[in-house]
Amino acid sequence: MVHTFRRTTNLSFYFKRAKAQGWSSWTEWSTCSRSCDGGVAYQLRRCHAPHGCKGDAVRYKICNMQPCPEQQDFRAHQCSAYDDVPYDGALLKWTPHYDYSEPCALTCR
Repeated sequence: MVHTFRRTTNLSFYFKRAKAQGWSSWTEWSTCSRSCDGGVAYQLRRCHAPHGCKGDAVRYKICNMQPCPEQQDFRAHQCSAYDDVPYDGALLKWTPHYDYSEPCALTCR
């Protein structure tokens, strides 16, 4: 006597399970960090696997590469965003300080 076994595979179950244990979908792109002269936007995703996931949780793209209408020091612009924020009870005019040993750091004084 020969017994025949029929096995049905529900693929959607396996795909849903793999998705639940791997990476989430990427988020929408963030707002560009600059309005002109080149900025950065990013997307995030979360790992749902108990033992980690391969790949990066964040990815970046360059955005707003068009030239600014007026030449402007973007570090000065970033520092001046705090001119209206009280510091020790006073309003200060913040300007960038350049430290050539850390060229990517933004320090406002």
